[in-house]
Amino acid sequence: MTKELQNLLSLLESPNKENRDLGAIVAKNYKDEFKTHFGYEIAEYQELITFLITYCDWDSQTPIMEITEVRLYHRQAVEIPQSIILLSNLQELELNGNLSVTLPDNIGALRKLRILGLSSNQLTFLPANTEKFVDLMYLDLSNNQLTSLPENIWRLRSLRHLNLLG
Repeated sequence: MTKELQNLLSLLESPNKENRDLGAIVAKNYKDEFKTHFGYEIAEYQELITFLITYCDWDSQTPIMEITEVRLYHRQAVEIPQSIILLSNLQELELNGNLSVTLPDNIGALRKLRILGLSSNQLTFLPANTEKFVDLMYLDLSNNQLTSLPENIWRLRSLRHLNLLG
């Protein structure tokens, strides 16, 4: 990663809105390098930053690539952005008690996920790619509106705890 791209990331991850806005302007000059390095468009990265600041009180002291836990309890009507998969080291995702959370279709890309808490969210389905959670040990689906589970959920070899109550 070039020094310029590192500086750009520092601006984009800043808790200061003016710095983030400046980073968004500067990003236009580095969008090809950004996509080459991360495999994602700069706009998707900015969407994730907005999500982290709004819901996770993220202060940019921890670089995005080092975030291992996201906990959103009782936030009401949370839309999880597709770009959450940019958190490639995420091990714990707790979304309990949000009533209307929907999971992105690509959620299975979070390969290092070990804990997934989804209780009390009125979920009606799980994305089909959940078999990609090779390290998932704990899955809480209690108190949702699920009528079935993806057939591949039983293939999760690391799964030690599955809560389906309610």
